[in-house]
Amino acid sequence: MPSNTILDKFVIGKPLDSGEYGRVFQAKDITSKNSTKYVIKLSEQYENLAHEIKVLKKLTKIKEQVQGVPTLVDYGIILLKNMVRADLDKCTTIPEPEISQSSRLFGYYIIP
Repeated sequence: MPSNTILDKFVIGKPLDSGEYGRVFQAKDITSKNSTKYVIKLSEQYENLAHEIKVLKKLTKIKEQVQGVPTLVDYGIILLKNMVRADLDKCTTIPEPEISQSSRLFGYYIIP
């Protein structure tokens, strides 16, 4: 399993964008044979991300009335170990997990 894998399912790809509330990366589902492209948003400000997730969930309920709303594939809070801010800014991979003091909680969600 690649070291840049989250939830033993999604491999984190190249960074797509970043902002005040997180970073967005390409992601690939390694457990599926379909070619659906995914993105994953990671944020240390998981409380703010929770609000964003709530809005996406509400919009999903009225999806047939609102065009262009992505479907949440997964969301939650994960512990990324040996992660530093610079890694999210410039890296395309997440370091191999180890027990360390630099472990951090990140909120995440994945959409197609």
